[in-house]
Amino acid sequence: MIRSPQPQGMVALLAVVLIGALGMASVAAILLLGTDASRTAFFLQQSAQAAAAADTCAEYALNELRKDISYAGGQTLEFGSFSCQVLPLSYPSIQVQGRSGAMLRKAEIQVSASDPQIAVGSWKELADF
Repeated sequence: MIRSPQPQGMVALLAVVLIGALGMASVAAILLLGTDASRTAFFLQQSAQAAAAADTCAEYALNELRKDISYAGGQTLEFGSFSCQVLPLSYPSIQVQGRSGAMLRKAEIQVSASDPQIAVGSWKELADF
């Protein structure tokens, strides 16, 4: 019986290539997970900034309404990278929205006003008006 000559170290070479491929796949998976986590954190930050902007506009509208009971709304406030808008008032409802990047958050405040007192009945964040 004649044996064909087998190169020395073929098994070791295959093992090294296989381990290297598994290591590269693991590194690629970890990098992709890190990118997703960073993107998610960025969007969460923008969402929190948009909510804070909406709350700021709501506080602004309440203050303006306290100063002038005939305040009509319809204003936009800019704060660097984010902004908010007080929509035209339809008493007893104040509707505001805050924007940061691609994120938009909305809130509606129900008030009862009698000069100079303002009572907030409810303050809700809404998906849509």
